[in-house]
Amino acid sequence: MLFWRQGILPGVSTVQTIRNELPHDYIRSMLEPHRAWIEQVLGVPFGEAVIADLSQAPLHHLVVREIFGSSGLASGNRNHWGSGLRIERYQLREGEPSLLQLSAAERRSPAGRSRVVWRTEWIGQPAALWFRGLERPVVFIRLRWVDPDERGGTSTGHFVICRRDDLPAFTALLSKHLRREKSRKNVFILNGPDQEISTALGWEDLVLEEHVVRLVRSDFETFFQRRDWFRENRIPYRRGYLFHGPPGNGKTSVVRVLAARPELSICSLQWGDSDVDDSMLTHLFQWAADHAPAMIVMEDLDRHFPADGGKEKRHRITLSHLMNSLDGLSTAEGVIVVATANDAGVLDDAILRRPGRFDRVVEFRNPGPELRGRFIRKSLRGGCPDRELEDMIRLSSGFSFAQLREAYVLAGQLAYEHGRDVCAADMHQALRLMRDTRRGGGGFAPEKLHVGYPAS
Repeated sequence: MLFWRQGILPGVSTVQTIRNELPHDYIRSMLEPHRAWIEQVLGVPFGEAVIADLSQAPLHHLVVREIFGSSGLASGNRNHWGSGLRIERYQLREGEPSLLQLSAAERRSPAGRSRVVWRTEWIGQPAALWFRGLERPVVFIRLRWVDPDERGGTSTGHFVICRRDDLPAFTALLSKHLRREKSRKNVFILNGPDQEISTALGWEDLVLEEHVVRLVRSDFETFFQRRDWFRENRIPYRRGYLFHGPPGNGKTSVVRVLAARPELSICSLQWGDSDVDDSMLTHLFQWAADHAPAMIVMEDLDRHFPADGGKEKRHRITLSHLMNSLDGLSTAEGVIVVATANDAGVLDDAILRRPGRFDRVVEFRNPGPELRGRFIRKSLRGGCPDRELEDMIRLSSGFSFAQLREAYVLAGQLAYEHGRDVCAADMHQALRLMRDTRRGGGGFAPEKLHVGYPAS
């Protein structure tokens, strides 16, 4: 792997040079200035220590909270650890100031009151940590480097250095408090409060056409298995998906399934803010790069970047800057961009047509007869006679997945009134009621294919 290094050539002013260096050699070189201090803290020679990469389950937020306090500060995703992991005390290297990168974000309470929270990135300074339950300290350090193969994208690593004989106790402590079964996950909102999403929804809960399984699910899962393939073929290790189609046909459901992947960090923007500009979009892509593997979610792209410059646009992000970001100037290794649009026809052709901006453009349309039948069968766990199913498929012609779901909820209300589980007769009656209610009100969309929505 190549890393940028600063160098001086004879007779030439300071220049940027590139040198071949393996990642583990680079990490050791970054730790060398702290070597004597680390040996003093651990009480063993440096060669008897272990450097453990914890980037998949970082301790950063715990360290920032302990050292700098929690008032007014936020420091990333807190989903990895339970409430029992505690740092009893810490020690920093004497005489070395802390280097912090602060960015302001607004948080609103349910009552509408707002306050500013400073998101904190702390890099390059080691900290000795005494965890409750461990006899001796460990050293934590967060490092960032630039990889020129990724057009200036950065990578961030979270490392713990401990005595070799303390490693079993340390990993046992982490295992005790690691949340292996998470039902919810945080989405980092750059200019607003973090949001929680459920991770309970899986591919098996969705009703999907085979082409969507191929274009999205298979491609997405294969992406994580082929990092070496991307490198060997000198192809940027990143991905882009654009889901488009009328509301209620599963775009958001598929995004949620993608976001539920455990190792992915998720981030997004609140677009309806006049302070959102090009620099904020750059910061969003940088956050994703620093927390890779990560996914950037851009919902309702057609509202935010209409070709006619529609009135709904409130932010100040330019189309050219969005294009540059999607082209990879800001998209680093391990970053996935997922965008949605109700009407792709209003988007600039440059978003849809140029290769590399979105690798997969998938249309989500109203489900056809076969897919409606699958949804109804999946919803009615008690089964459904074929003749009655055929009639329900006919009654639901033109329905979106959201309308089918609405019909199932109505069927549940009918079943509740009779004190029974939802059955085919309830669903049949609900579909007929919805059809009669909507008749004469402009009709339904014509029969079309495709895509996915969670069934009960």
